[in-house]
Amino acid sequence: LDRSSAASDVYKRQFVACVRYTARDKCRKSRDDEQLTNTINRGQILVVTVGLPGRGKTHLAHSIQRYLRWMGVQCRVYNLANMRRSMLGPLNQLPGDYFGNVQHDTETRMMRLNVMERLESTIRQFFEQGGQVAVYDANNSNHERRCLIQEEFGKMGVQVLFIGTYRAILLGLV
Repeated sequence: LDRSSAASDVYKRQFVACVRYTARDKCRKSRDDEQLTNTINRGQILVVTVGLPGRGKTHLAHSIQRYLRWMGVQCRVYNLANMRRSMLGPLNQLPGDYFGNVQHDTETRMMRLNVMERLESTIRQFFEQGGQVAVYDANNSNHERRCLIQEEFGKMGVQVLFIGTYRAILLGLV
């Protein structure tokens, strides 16, 4: 048995189990769907995507949103890159050290911090207005960053769920 094909099968099953948005499920809701809806209705959930760029995080975030909205759950995706673009403009207007694992100067660190704070403030407002599930779509690959998100939203009583993504080709999406 080829190891990569076995891993691919596992990832496919996990993806389908997570999203459960297939052609045959579009027209009917199963007992699992009702249990999921009951779980979501008991509290607020923040789904945080984790992974390297180009691994399907945004695709997964929108699949989750589409499925939960179909279930009648108030859900919204919050994308860090879209927030950055709306606040700071296109890539060519950003400082050279904005991306990557390098030492950022003070101005760049403040820019990055302002974008993250504004996005998290928007997510907090969503929950304060009665939102049920928010999807925080960013790479969140830094362990310290994930701990801060867990701590900040945990204080609000929001359950935080981290979902790591793998290459889209392993999931059969490409």
